[in-house]
Amino acid sequence: MDNSYVKKSFVLQIEGRYLQWDVIAQRDNGFLVMSHEIMYHVSYGATNRWKDCFVRNYLQDVWMRPIREALELKNVDSSALLYYQTESATDRIFILSKDEHTEWKQNIPPKSGAYWLRTSYGHLHTPYAWVVSQDGRHMGEPVSNASIGIVPVIFLAEDAIRDLCP
Repeated sequence: MDNSYVKKSFVLQIEGRYLQWDVIAQRDNGFLVMSHEIMYHVSYGATNRWKDCFVRNYLQDVWMRPIREALELKNVDSSALLYYQTESATDRIFILSKDEHTEWKQNIPPKSGAYWLRTSYGHLHTPYAWVVSQDGRHMGEPVSNASIGIVPVIFLAEDAIRDLCP
């Protein structure tokens, strides 16, 4: 697999907006691609469990169709959007865990504000989840905080990255 695509970026038109995506890591048969910008600011939900949180459901319900359509506009078959196994679920769109963010931090451009990670902060029964602050530090925030952003990540096949990153 060609690792030279890490740190490259491409643009997708999603619902009339041109959004930049950054290739942040190579994994198995594809690449993890992260939104360059914070998409929305929302609360994590009523729980800090990724499998059951509002952010996960929001990404699956609201963002999957526009991302598939945006890939097709670039002549990338939607089958290039691969499933990614998280700790408790298998998703096509997700947010990074604290460990993943730590591992690939050098490949992630700074964001305009704080954004959620999918890792619970403390015990699963505490109402906190990890976030990345604007200066790149990890910290815990209440899951009810609606001023924290979502930075989606998708897992794309190597062929798709070759087509998207000239």
